Amino acid sequence: PPMLRSMLTACLLGAAFFAGDARAEAGRLEGAWRGAAVLEGDETPIIVEFEPCADGLCAVLSMPELEYARLPLGPVRQEQNGAYQAGNLTVTLEEDGGLSGALHGHGPAFLDAMGHRGPAQVSLRRGAPLQTAFAEQEVVFRNGDVALAGTLLMPRRPGPHPAIVAVLGSGPATRWPSLGRARRWADQGCAVLIFDKRGAGASGGDWRTASLYD
Repeated sequence: PPMLRSMLTACLLGAAFFAGDARAEAGRLEGAWRGAAVLEGDETPIIVEFEPCADGLCAVLSMPELEYARLPLGPVRQEQNGAYQAGNLTVTLEEDGGLSGALHGHGPAFLDAMGHRGPAQVSLRRGAPLQTAFAEQEVVFRNGDVALAGTLLMPRRPGPHPAIVAVLGSGPATRWPSLGRARRWADQGCAVLIFDKRGAGASGGDWRTASLYD
């Protein structure tokens, strides 16, 4: 019936409007933010970068003093109360242009510094992104039928460069907690490849069934 079609059209237009409005709101976060996470009186400098991704806008977290670099927090979602949530980070855009919220210890990026002691209070202001003497590129390569995901770090100055392939330890290890160390090597002029172990992070396969040859 015409009335039903009109109501359906109005609902679809309204949903499209609000979805577009939510995307525009989330877009206000895009860029780099610097500040601190405070836990039990201890203040740790952090950098949060909101970047375009396949899911719209994604967040990455760096904690330079703890050697955490660009830990993926995941896509940004706006909650009903207006706060923005990305993995274990929840922030609200304040009237003064800053961000405030909380960083929990468990989530897509596990942070040893935040574990088992409740959330850290976060305060951020617009700032410069993490500056490096090297470029980073997300890569995927194969070992037989298994696709392995990693990060390639290349010095910006002319080569040739010595190269390091970082092989992680036992268990389902991902590259993220060790990326700070890889960054130090790259800063010293080395090309570095560090990747998620089989069955961990974004890599396929199963580390429990892999041989030393694999």
